[in-house]
Amino acid sequence: MQVKIGEKIKELRKRDGRTQEEIASSLGVTSQAVSRWEANGGYPDMEIMPNIASLFGVSIDALFGYDGVDRKNRIDNILSEVRDMRKQNISNSEIVALLRNACAEFPNEERLLVELATALDLQGWEVQGGIKTYFHDNDEDEYGKMDIETNKKNPFWQESITLYANLLENSRDSEILTRVKRHLVDLYKAVGRCDKAVEIAETFSEISCSREIMLCQATYGEKHCRYKQDALIILLDELYRALSGIILSRYQKNRKDDFADMKKRIEKISGMAKLFELVYDDGNMGFHHSTVCDIYCWLASMYCDEYSGTGSESGDRSRYLDLSFDCLDKALENAKKFDKLSGAGEYKYTAFLVDHVTDQNTWTYFPKTPKAANIMNQSPEMFDHIKKVLMQDKRWKSWIDKING
Repeated sequence: MQVKIGEKIKELRKRDGRTQEEIASSLGVTSQAVSRWEANGGYPDMEIMPNIASLFGVSIDALFGYDGVDRKNRIDNILSEVRDMRKQNISNSEIVALLRNACAEFPNEERLLVELATALDLQGWEVQGGIKTYFHDNDEDEYGKMDIETNKKNPFWQESITLYANLLENSRDSEILTRVKRHLVDLYKAVGRCDKAVEIAETFSEISCSREIMLCQATYGEKHCRYKQDALIILLDELYRALSGIILSRYQKNRKDDFADMKKRIEKISGMAKLFELVYDDGNMGFHHSTVCDIYCWLASMYCDEYSGTGSESGDRSRYLDLSFDCLDKALENAKKFDKLSGAGEYKYTAFLVDHVTDQNTWTYFPKTPKAANIMNQSPEMFDHIKKVLMQDKRWKSWIDKING
């Protein structure tokens, strides 16, 4: 905290003619703790701040020495610092520590609480590596399942759920509520509380009545065209999420027709890449360069699966290697284009279908970690598989050289 809360406690204690022991007894802490606060050697816990303010008969803002303007400026500065930390790819543990102190300074400040819940959510992903799933080893059930027991043990997600749920119950800010509900749907699903996730999901409007679609309905002329293009970009992203989610959820080990099934998956994912290239037909994809990079990495892995599952007598075997390297080249090309744009602050699309759109938000929050240089770290397990199949081919070393070239 920047405010010396200990000095304020000392000032108020002396104002009231109380000893450190009396203050400590009223708050249920030791006199040594009060002494440390007053010497600025530590800060009271977040939970005790309202009790301290009540004890001295002042508001929490007064306890910290804020008037209305100072309070708003201080909170705005904290939120700006959080945004800067995210852009610099600083660990979520440091962001959580900053926000815990901020929430102690401003208890019940919803903008800080939702940021703390989000940082804890992200830290849970950072520590665990994402939501865990598993797949059946038999033919009775083709759908992947959540590894609920593992996900439930994630302490960051449990704390995040508690914060989000409290905000959902008490907030009246529509923007905060929308953000809270979106995160809670994912987290409740991850820990096996799908009934709660569905209950919240059903409070949202259907796609045809979403803000983006209704803005199209409300306008005509150039504004109508711009809103349609905004909707196209968002719907394209959601279409990819839906398609990839279906493919990933319907994976079955030891499936008898796995080879034919892989061809079907390749066909669908390739079609999605072509759809992105159709919309962005001039090659300027903005944020979607990252998505298309991921698609081509996924396709490269699938072609490696085809290669591994094809007998040496087949004439198609070498073609699968060619296709794998072609996909890796396209993935790297898109990663490098994305790196040139990341952190730019604003991006103007130029393709015919989206040339009225300027993206002003995505770049502000996206971390500065280079995608090209870290392309093999985006999904280590997938690239371990790709490397195992391709490393004996001389083109593998050439591709590795291109990463930093």
